[in-house]
Amino acid sequence: MSNEKNKMWGPERPTFTMEAPATYPIFNSITNNPTIGDERYFVKIGEINPQSTNLSDSVVVAAGKKYLVYIYFHNNASSTFNDSEHNHVGVALGTRLMTEFSDVVTPENEGVLVASIISENSNPSSVWCSVIMKSITGDVHLKYVENSARLLCDWAANKSLLSSSMFSDDGVLLGLDELNGVIPGCEEYHGVVTFILQAE
Repeated sequence: MSNEKNKMWGPERPTFTMEAPATYPIFNSITNNPTIGDERYFVKIGEINPQSTNLSDSVVVAAGKKYLVYIYFHNNASSTFNDSEHNHVGVALGTRLMTEFSDVVTPENEGVLVASIISENSNPSSVWCSVIMKSITGDVHLKYVENSARLLCDWAANKSLLSSSMFSDDGVLLGLDELNGVIPGCEEYHGVVTFILQAE
């Protein structure tokens, strides 16, 4: 995992607001999103608890526990630029998610989970955010729970199972009507990916 991705988010990029969105595809750069606030912090993690799973930008991991990872994505282009009159210039194409995480966390060495949203025509072409995983009880091994990755949205692709290629250099295509990488601009076209890590 590169040192560049050991910070909380990147790269440095222009920011926008819900009232003044972008005129071109750019992901997770709005600072006053009513759901998550500053979208640059678009990854959260928390211990799964039957009563309440509290999501944060860091977590203490322990063997035998499971952890929910939450990844938010939103093309910040105004919906104005989605239509044919504007040549669909606001629509993000080839949008993919790539994720990587430390498989061992020790008291001496914190673990990191990084998620990157990548698009063929967004600027920047990739944005990322990371969360920190700590151990206070000894070495903790983390593994992905197979078939736990889901895409959640208000469109036809809701609850789609995402393949484990999200952990490869190719990543996995996102989408709303189908997993085709097409994400129009505007908040109504946002989505969330969740998956589970098992600590041993």
